[in-house]
Amino acid sequence: MKFDILILAAGFGSRLKSLTKDKPKALVEYKKKKFIERQVKSFDEEIINKIIVVVGYKSNKIKTFLKAKFPNKKFLFIKNNNYKRNSSGQSFFYAHKFIKTKEYIHLNCDCIFTKTLMDKIVKSKKKNLISVRSDLMLKDKMENAEVYKNQIIQMKLTTNKKRKFKAFGVAKISRKAMYKNIKLYKKLSSDEKLRVNYFSLVRKNLKNIKYFAIKTDKKNLHEINSQQDLKNCILND
Repeated sequence: MKFDILILAAGFGSRLKSLTKDKPKALVEYKKKKFIERQVKSFDEEIINKIIVVVGYKSNKIKTFLKAKFPNKKFLFIKNNNYKRNSSGQSFFYAHKFIKTKEYIHLNCDCIFTKTLMDKIVKSKKKNLISVRSDLMLKDKMENAEVYKNQIIQMKLTTNKKRKFKAFGVAKISRKAMYKNIKLYKKLSSDEKLRVNYFSLVRKNLKNIKYFAIKTDKKNLHEINSQQDLKNCILND
């Protein structure tokens, strides 16, 4: 089965401070490999239909790098011209019409992970999968997930005893689920469309679509929001 792969890479990455002064966060490096390079290399060639990259901040640097590094891969670049004001929900909206496969791989560019994890996601028979970890300190404003028999029952931006996992922007999502999320997005006000995070839409649709958790750990998945996150990263290459 082939997948369209969507990488959201439009934002500033301002919390990474000096590391993103002259480049987008997708081009920040961990162990001498850029985040987006690691993501692309995690896929076997035979499962890729195309790679859709939503770009914004210093977009030409991402385009130039990917075309030079992976000259034989099929990239489709979508420009988010409103990246200074909007969030990942609107980035996704700009890209969704170009997703044609029955299921697609959804990646936030600040998530780095092992090929081992991606192989599990791709090979799983579940149509809607979200990567989660329980081996970290959960805090408010994270996507805190309650999981029962591997199904994600709820996700909230607050903690409680039942929410034992953090959900990450490394997922496999079906077209049916995608359209449910887009339907929600279209109902939002203009201001809400600017501010909404894509996983907020996922969260609100958990009652309508079954999402399952693929459980992993710090050796296989990290989200890099700050320079401290980068220092603490121990990805098992």
